[in-house]
Amino acid sequence: VYLASTSGGISFHSGSVATQTNTALTLSAWNHFAVTYDGTNLSIYKDGIRITGPTAFSVTNTVGSPLYLGYDVSTSSNYFQGYMDDIRITKGINRYAGLSSFTIPASAFPTQ
Repeated sequence: VYLASTSGGISFHSGSVATQTNTALTLSAWNHFAVTYDGTNLSIYKDGIRITGPTAFSVTNTVGSPLYLGYDVSTSSNYFQGYMDDIRITKGINRYAGLSSFTIPASAFPTQ
C-alpha cells in the first residue's frame, strides 16, 4: 500500500497486479483508509466511504515476502511523507465486506 504519485490517492499491489484510487488524500488532516479482500474482490475505503471496488483482484502468494506500507517497491519511489498510526491487519475476517460505507472505528475490534 503506497501513495500513488499520479492521482494523489493510494495504490494496493500484489506482485504485478495493482488497483489505485483517484481520491486524493486530505492534506494536513488525518485520513482513515481500509483495504478489504474477500479472496476474489478488493475494495478500498477512505474515511468510511468505499472509493474503489469491489474489483476482481488476484493476490500473489507472497509467503516470506515483506509487507510494505508507504513505499512502492516496484519502482523504489512514491514514499509516503507523513504519519501512519493505528495500523490494523486482520486475517480471516472481512470486516466491511459488501458495505458501501461504515463508521470509522474508534476503539479496538472485539476478539472473534
